[in-house]
Amino acid sequence: MIRPDLSLPIPDDITAAHFIGIGGSGMSGLAGMFLDRGIRVSGSDRADSAALRALAARGATVHVGHDAANLPDDVDAVIHTGAIWPQNPEYVLAKEPCWTTSSLCRCSSRRSTRRCRASSPRPRASRAAMGDGVRGRSVMIAGATSASGHAAARALVAAGANVIAVGRRADALIPLRELGARTAVCDLADEAEVARFAATLAADGVRLDGLLHLVGGWRGGGGLRGQTEADYRDLESGLSALRHVTRAWWDDLRASAAARAAIVSSTAVARPLAGGANYAAVKAAEETWARAMAQGFAKDARDRSMPQSAASAIFRIRALEGLEDELARAFVGLWDLDAAAVNDTIVALGASN
Repeated sequence: MIRPDLSLPIPDDITAAHFIGIGGSGMSGLAGMFLDRGIRVSGSDRADSAALRALAARGATVHVGHDAANLPDDVDAVIHTGAIWPQNPEYVLAKEPCWTTSSLCRCSSRRSTRRCRASSPRPRASRAAMGDGVRGRSVMIAGATSASGHAAARALVAAGANVIAVGRRADALIPLRELGARTAVCDLADEAEVARFAATLAADGVRLDGLLHLVGGWRGGGGLRGQTEADYRDLESGLSALRHVTRAWWDDLRASAAARAAIVSSTAVARPLAGGANYAAVKAAEETWARAMAQGFAKDARDRSMPQSAASAIFRIRALEGLEDELARAFVGLWDLDAAAVNDTIVALGASN
């Protein structure tokens, strides 16, 4: 993991510093050191967090969301993580980073057009690789009212994520709200409803960094002739929800410094049975969609000549009952792994898989 080098001295002539991504564990600690020295601190992060509120209580000027207007005109130094998004408006305005958290290098001014020379190269890594993990990330659980959704919400909240739990019934979402999740009633199989919900989150300044797709169920039996059209259409709603949600928030996931999307699939995809043909067919289609997302994430990184920061993974199980906590831990753990290593992988859960 890459950590700020806190052993290097802070130059005496720094009077004001701006931190891009100030809510990170390393960045917030460094900002605190600057405040201890009497240096005026400002900064921004994608989402509100306890770290932001604590810094604000100490006198820092903090902003939720990135905007060029956040960067003070009289700042002496701009500090950022090694995974700064190149189109970040604050980064673009600053032109060249005056500091990096890996080496604390100094430019003559924040608007300098020359590149700093650091004591070590600036790392090419995602924020997840910097130790933040899922902390501070906005993560949606689609189909959150199941036991798996509850387990995922508990694990994500405990890890410091901003959880958005989505389901079709308001009463079923109450326990998730009590766990600390933001809840929303939305039929994710309805494209128009998803579009309205996406607009609501965007208006609230929420940008997604993660998605756990749990929409779906099992219907089957009766051999191949027993695979009814009604059953298939009911199962197909899970695929429709996956398509609607990932298209609605695709740009958010691409823009995130550490995005992870995952679906829960079945071992029936590898070994389909006649009595579960409808189910296996839909799960196979969902896996195809998830793998297409993985290709899209990888291509986007190549096209931008940037390290890959977003990943799509598939969890395969025989039966989910009893594996809810294992699934939750595995999903949260995706943020602790390199995006390129996670992308387009199939993870088997359960000892019998």
